[in-house]
Amino acid sequence: MASTIKCPYCGASVSSDQPSCPGCGAPNDSYLAYTPSLDLTPKTIAELKDYCAVHRFPLEELRFCVGENDHSPRLYGIYRDGHYVVAYKNKSDGSRSVRYRGTDEATAVKLFLERLLDECRKQGIDTGDSTEVRSLPREPKGPPKTIAELQAYCQRHGMPLEKMRFFIGQDYPSPRAFGIYRDGKNVVVYKNKSDGSRAIRYQGPDEARGVREIYTKLLDECHSRGIYPDGKPVTRSSGGSSKKRKGSGSSGCVFGCLGFFVEHFFLLIGIFIVVVLLTLLITHAGDGYYRRPGEDRIYYQYASQWYYSDDEGDYWHESYFSPKSAGTSLESLGDDWDSDWGVSDFRESSAWDDLHSSSSSDYDSWDSSDSDWGSSSDYDSWDSGGTDWDSDW
Repeated sequence: MASTIKCPYCGASVSSDQPSCPGCGAPNDSYLAYTPSLDLTPKTIAELKDYCAVHRFPLEELRFCVGENDHSPRLYGIYRDGHYVVAYKNKSDGSRSVRYRGTDEATAVKLFLERLLDECRKQGIDTGDSTEVRSLPREPKGPPKTIAELQAYCQRHGMPLEKMRFFIGQDYPSPRAFGIYRDGKNVVVYKNKSDGSRAIRYQGPDEARGVREIYTKLLDECHSRGIYPDGKPVTRSSGGSSKKRKGSGSSGCVFGCLGFFVEHFFLLIGIFIVVVLLTLLITHAGDGYYRRPGEDRIYYQYASQWYYSDDEGDYWHESYFSPKSAGTSLESLGDDWDSDWGVSDFRESSAWDDLHSSSSSDYDSWDSSDSDWGSSSDYDSWDSGGTDWDSDW
């Protein structure tokens, strides 16, 4: 039964089943304690706003926008557009990836909230997982290993599975379909051909093997259509001889320019090296490990980017806001790693490797670990007729 308390900020009467004070709008701390048995997962944008207020999520610092169509770069958002609800991400270059656009507000809110909670966990922010919101699973590392994980993977990437003719968790009887389902203690991976006959790819108790078979086929079908939910492969220019082009200018001009560069070669190289060194010194002057006074968490600054270690100290994650933004000073620990800190060496981490690779920034994808949260527009042109439906697999 609901009880009534006094708001500690304005003195107004607040029922324990209200998420915030009706007088001043302050979060009601007794709200979550009152409703432990209820499904507190928000289903509407309005409920999502209340949920974020109760948990005091720093939405602006996390770059999440609830209820507004904000066109700022590097931003996640959700808003209502007439009869439709839109969940979107604005990338670094200002382009927009639409995760969901449709009439099912609960689905859009769930997808948006999953991304928000995942980001909060990465930043070390309490998400209140003691509530029923715990049912929103954290994303597993690596490829999916169970049918449930594969279903979640496809949902996160916005895959229209029925249009793609993939049926995860279903024994689908119609022709032209790939699928996986559980039959008692066994997992069955199948393909229904054009003539209605079925080819069994795998049938056995090893769920991880069955999921790997259908997951690999799913990626193959995506790649053949130019869609890369697992991240585009790095393309390298192939070596080979090239034909020399005949110059159209006079030979005197060519030799004159060549003579100038030869004569001033070492001077030009020296100037270039000095410029590069000065740029590096200025850009990376503050690089190193830091810690807030009184806290155990270790941060690393690389140029203007900040990273932090997880609770186990094994992984480094990018922080989308500076730890200096809290107004507290940071203790510099230097640029040399110390094993006594209980964290791994940042220079030996995958985050360091990503900084020195030619791939695009993780923020240009909806999902930092899977390289793309997925946009339904990626699959708009999907034509299942491009699949060989007469082969066994």
